[in-house]
Amino acid sequence: CAMKDKFRLNFWLTLIPAILTVILLIIFGGSETAVSTGDHPYNLIKVLPYVVVLVTAVAGANVFLVLAGGIVLAGIIGLFYGDLTALTFAQAIYKGFLGMTDIFFLSMLTGGLAAMVNKAGGISYLLVNVQRFIKGKNSAELGISALVSITDIATANNTVSIIINGEVAKRICYKFHVDPRRSAALLSTFSSIFQGLIPYGAQMLIMVGFANGRVSPLEVLPYCWFIYLLGISAIVSVFVPFSDGFIRKDPWNFAEQKPQSQVEGSAGKSTNSITA
Repeated sequence: CAMKDKFRLNFWLTLIPAILTVILLIIFGGSETAVSTGDHPYNLIKVLPYVVVLVTAVAGANVFLVLAGGIVLAGIIGLFYGDLTALTFAQAIYKGFLGMTDIFFLSMLTGGLAAMVNKAGGISYLLVNVQRFIKGKNSAELGISALVSITDIATANNTVSIIINGEVAKRICYKFHVDPRRSAALLSTFSSIFQGLIPYGAQMLIMVGFANGRVSPLEVLPYCWFIYLLGISAIVSVFVPFSDGFIRKDPWNFAEQKPQSQVEGSAGKSTNSITA
């Protein structure tokens, strides 16, 4: 399915949790004592790279091009305003790579472990047992969500979890007529939920690292409001499809393996070609 369609589903799944989280942060996130932080001037032009990355990502552009474009645009703006030179720009890129070293190694380690688990039949064991509980469309969606969640808990890598379960999720979709766009959204959502909760995940370890060991992952968990709300939103959407408006208007054609609008568009082009 198209990345932009998955993003549209994810947007509606996350909108209410995001709003509620902001409200909770306003109510409970304040400090008991005022802290003077000084002046922090900003320039809207310098915010532009972040906006471009977010907008192009939601639009479904290639991830590599999105991130590379964001880096180039940030560099151009920095050079124009004199905040960067060619040398400091290169040094900033190098520093960014160094900052990701831990995640690189963790991803390679968990990716290798996942391959070993898969080779030994561990993933197949999970698949067989989860599919026993699938009786229809709703339970199929819950089964896909459970598979990617369990895999993420085992591998501590949401990207690896999605890749491992992608083909199986597709087979479940076509067997129980779950829209593949819906499946893609569930895979990314539930893998992200558990990736943000497991104490040994890269995200939690990096966040705790910012506090220099003053708090433990278990102390952080009660305050992961957005993740809990996102989980509730995703589960509710299985039974109350509030995020599937555009899917209902453009259903998936399982015979042609594409949305109905694309099937009709292809048919129209073929008719025009024959007529010409």
